[in-house]
Amino acid sequence: MTTLTLTATTTASPQTVTLNRMTPATGTTLTVDWGDGGDDTVINAGDTAAKSHEYANADTYTIEITDSDNVVQIDLHDSKLSGFDTGDLASATLTYFICYSLGSAAASTIDSDDMSSWTPTYWRLSSMPAGGTYTIDSDEV
Repeated sequence: MTTLTLTATTTASPQTVTLNRMTPATGTTLTVDWGDGGDDTVINAGDTAAKSHEYANADTYTIEITDSDNVVQIDLHDSKLSGFDTGDLASATLTYFICYSLGSAAASTIDSDDMSSWTPTYWRLSSMPAGGTYTIDSDEV
């Protein structure tokens, strides 16, 4: 089972963190463990709605999205999220990719080599924080 791992950093109590879109392929699901011991969120195939979670305390949490090979659409742009690594989705076949304005609490790694199986009709990457590793080779995207 593959896992996409993100870091959520909250600075107030309570505070909400949002996955703007995390859509699994037809016939599959994703499970989001928000890292605070609360209920997991199951995302069904075709669901494009944002998924939010309220954290009771200011802290750093590890979010784990299991069966990440099933992700076909992703949209991340919550500054409380960081640590996004395209390597976690290297086996996925994304058709929609948006990632911008993430936080810097954990370094993100974006590498176009991880995107070789992706076939996005929409692709946006911008306004990423300093301190991450960003390698985009136009021959690979």
